[in-house]
Amino acid sequence: ERAGRQREAVTAYEQALDGDAPALTGEEQAMAYNNMGLLLKDHMRRYSDAENAYRASIEVAEREGMTTFHYPYKNLGQMLEKNGRAAEAIPLLETAAAMMNDDGLKLYAALLLPYVYQDEKDMLRWRRNFVRNVKKLAKSGLRIDRPERMDGVPQYYLSYHGRNDSKINARIARMFREAAKNAVTFTAPHVPSYAPPTPGSRAIRVGFVSYYLRAHSVSKMLAGLLDHLAEKGFEIHLFHLGRHVDDVTRLLERVGKAQLTHMPHPALHALQSSVSAARLDVLVLPEVGMDPHAYALAMGRLAPVQLAMHGHASTTGIDSIDYYVSYEGFSEPEAQEHYTERLVVLPGLTPLPLWYKLQPFPMRPEMRTAEGRAAFRRRFGMPADATAYACLQTIFKVDPRFDDVAAQILEGDARAVIVLKELPMTDQVGQLVRQRMRRRLSSEQMARLVYLPPLSDQDYADSYGAMDILLDSFPFGGHTTTMDAISAGVPVVTLPTELMSGRCTLGLLRYLGLEKELVASSLSDYVSKALLLGRDAARRA
Repeated sequence: ERAGRQREAVTAYEQALDGDAPALTGEEQAMAYNNMGLLLKDHMRRYSDAENAYRASIEVAEREGMTTFHYPYKNLGQMLEKNGRAAEAIPLLETAAAMMNDDGLKLYAALLLPYVYQDEKDMLRWRRNFVRNVKKLAKSGLRIDRPERMDGVPQYYLSYHGRNDSKINARIARMFREAAKNAVTFTAPHVPSYAPPTPGSRAIRVGFVSYYLRAHSVSKMLAGLLDHLAEKGFEIHLFHLGRHVDDVTRLLERVGKAQLTHMPHPALHALQSSVSAARLDVLVLPEVGMDPHAYALAMGRLAPVQLAMHGHASTTGIDSIDYYVSYEGFSEPEAQEHYTERLVVLPGLTPLPLWYKLQPFPMRPEMRTAEGRAAFRRRFGMPADATAYACLQTIFKVDPRFDDVAAQILEGDARAVIVLKELPMTDQVGQLVRQRMRRRLSSEQMARLVYLPPLSDQDYADSYGAMDILLDSFPFGGHTTTMDAISAGVPVVTLPTELMSGRCTLGLLRYLGLEKELVASSLSDYVSKALLLGRDAARRA
């Protein structure tokens, strides 16, 4: 197994466990089944077989009285969660949390949300249960000593509901701060006696802390801002928490003329100490809510001014974050009620497109030719003469209302196909979306759905050249996908909401003067605008 020969390892486990009287003791059987489940899931993506192995491990462990053997419960729960089966995952994770005496996992399990909802009623039911659980947890005396080791930030998927989450996020933040107070309570030594620099005395120090200072959408958002700040003479510090430094990390370091500190998966106290040592004037957390390190760090006071940005398009709810910075069109000034922080709306979008000057969109030139498009479509099962309406967002952004939109587009354009994209690590979530869509689409229409498998970076870029119209998801829309589509010359139809999570495409299209043609006012208008483009190649040229 450790030599990378996973298939042989699975066969060896199967042989050791075979028969009515295997050579292994009961405890060894439980461990073997659990290890086999890990191999089947992580290396072979045989999810059904992995589930059977984990359940066999649990059965043996319970028979043998292994009351602290939490591994198969946690492993199966995590797998079911990632495959979109939250209701089945929750009791397994709760059992593991009790065995481990892990309040962080207890919190995570209680606030787990599914990736796919059947309809709006289903979503609202889960949302009500989420709120009830937050209230219960707040009274349960949770204690979390290592918050940075949590499996994730529990309210991350709440933002995909398209609701104003400011009150519930604030309640979660208060609960989290109390539960993890021994770890998150921190004030940098320079803050209590801080005095801002006088003009000409020194540069203003701005620090960016992120797990995603690498090839990621967060970096695309930051590159132009770092370049702008460097031009204005700010001293920039980058704290990269991800596992690897890549070419994008180095690009950000270069354009920001920045001091880079790489701290892969650090202990929270080490991160607090390192950021504190920079004596920052301003701390920027670009995506609070996506990574437990940043979420826990945000509870402290590392700089006199601390702000969040739209790497995660939702308010943090954290009282030690002073500002939330957005852009014109992404947020309106009256949207302050959506934020616990003070909302700052920057004029224009000038810093955002700079990424594409630094790193031109890598779609190959042949994808702008009929031959290149046809070759790509053949590879991925798309008819060469079809009109491709693509929603290339993460599959769990495909809201139940999109099913009706897809049906109407397929009814209104006989040449239409709807193109969706599978998750990189599992096809199980896509299968749940397909099952839901069968309730609205006919069998003929279902045959006109195309699911792209996980793509290489090059194939992802080339996929835009094979599409005719990009359908922005709603209520949680796109940002990077929209900028990619614009770079590839593909029109994007969007239905904006009041929240920033549903307005980034609006902001980009307004910036380009394309709001009238591509920004819809209702679901029916969204369908009409998409069909108008789909049935008229000259209009989308």
